[in-house]
Amino acid sequence: VLDRSWSFVLAGVGLLTSFLTLTALSVYEFGLYQLVLAAVAFIGMFSVDFFDTVIQSDISRGLAGGRRDESKRLFLEFAALKVGLGIAITAALFFGADLVASAYGEDIGGYVRIISFAISIRAVRSVASLFLKAMVSLRALGATAVEELIKLVIIAGLFATSTLGVREVLLATVVAATGSLVYMFVPFVETYRATFAAVHMARRSLLTAVIRGYGALVFFRTAVHQAAKPLRPWLIKAFVGTEAVAIYALAANLITMVKDFFPLVNVSLVAWELENPDRLRTIFTRGVKYSLWAGAGVALVCLAAVPPLIALVLPKYLPAVPLFLFFLLSLPIHGISQLELALLTALREQRLLTARLFAELGISAVMLVSLLPVMGILAVGLEANGALLWRVWYLGRVMGRRHPFLKFDVRSFFRLDDEDRMIMRRGLAEALSLFRRPKA
Repeated sequence: VLDRSWSFVLAGVGLLTSFLTLTALSVYEFGLYQLVLAAVAFIGMFSVDFFDTVIQSDISRGLAGGRRDESKRLFLEFAALKVGLGIAITAALFFGADLVASAYGEDIGGYVRIISFAISIRAVRSVASLFLKAMVSLRALGATAVEELIKLVIIAGLFATSTLGVREVLLATVVAATGSLVYMFVPFVETYRATFAAVHMARRSLLTAVIRGYGALVFFRTAVHQAAKPLRPWLIKAFVGTEAVAIYALAANLITMVKDFFPLVNVSLVAWELENPDRLRTIFTRGVKYSLWAGAGVALVCLAAVPPLIALVLPKYLPAVPLFLFFLLSLPIHGISQLELALLTALREQRLLTARLFAELGISAVMLVSLLPVMGILAVGLEANGALLWRVWYLGRVMGRRHPFLKFDVRSFFRLDDEDRMIMRRGLAEALSLFRRPKA
């Protein structure tokens, strides 16, 4: 509950911070700001954040199993790797900013230098957070929300004095990251001393074995995915312009907020049903149907509500509306895609998932390079929808061949049976129970 509460705080504060930033910056400045963030995100691929969950899990297992010496060794090895890489990335960005500036302009080089410090600061905070989460400590919660709160206070003050620009937003980000680290550091030190102060570290190295045990293919796929995503803004900049990056960023952020309302498919829960094909088939077929219905319904609501809201609150970003409407077309199949990925992850179809990723990246790259000069920013909407449609078709087709009980039944999408009615009645009853007063 506390974690969910912090998530709501983060969403609300982030929305207000974004509104102030969008209002204060010109469309060109916001596009430039997004390009800086994209450059940092691309280099950040080397920060090995995608190892966090795996390492956290193994530290927890070691502590639960009484192997504190191994947990201490694994944590310190990973901490040294992550903090060391964070410092190296900061140095690379700071001293390599001139390369970015030579391709774009001098201003962006200075901006990259400012934001580079956030990489190493967040690396240290991430290590502290990972350890506290491994200890199931509630003190690990809220670090990101605290960072956004500090950032909001700074940006609101600058906004009130009409001195908010790209440089100030980036400086606020670095200061907020530092404040969040301070918030996390004291409980980390206390918990670490209580857990490991009297423990001698295991002699043998553990980090390499852990990574190898989970499979390098998983990490390689995650790293490539993280590196590819930040390249899209730079392609838009190259073929359309900086203002188009701002238009894309707003539309993409809006559709991401909408998609966040969809519940995530829990891979662990799916894995529990792997020995029960009938149950797994029910989860799949009902999940596909309800995702399609829910996505279509949310898309219709957004179609009616979002364009007037943008016109009222952010009129200078009205050119983002057509791209946002393009993105809305993908909502009905977004949930289906997430369900497929969860099932294939639980079924350990790593080669299939990796092949899908590289094929999808190839499709996206070809579509963007060929269509951006012709269609402008709308090419991004066509590319996103086309890649998602291909993913759903390809994964559904291959999954149906390898696991015949997991096949699409298109007719069931438009059929309402007794089980659907029972599920709807149960869901409605649960929703209504939230508004009933408890009996005295």
